[in-house]
Amino acid sequence: MPPNAIAFATALGLGRSHRPEDLEPLLDDILASLRPMYESMSSFMALRTANYVFPTALAGRVDGLDARVEAWLEANADAPSTLIKVVTEGLDEIRRSLRAQQAR
Repeated sequence: MPPNAIAFATALGLGRSHRPEDLEPLLDDILASLRPMYESMSSFMALRTANYVFPTALAGRVDGLDARVEAWLEANADAPSTLIKVVTEGLDEIRRSLRAQQAR
């Protein structure tokens, strides 16, 4: 993994993207790298980075996003509890966004 500052800056940039077509091809890589990234950093930096890179902006734009995040949670049930919290809260945000989009 890159040094903390580079990983954080990359996550911040991804988190600021409002173009799903830029993020969608990276989704599997983002999910696959969450745990190794988290485990390679200090807990504070890892928590901030995981929050920024989490793909909530793709809710309603990528079919099955919620199912892919659920699969990540099942496959990583033994991940650090704070990472599980970040992913669970991200999944909740995705679900809220999907409900709001359906209510329109």
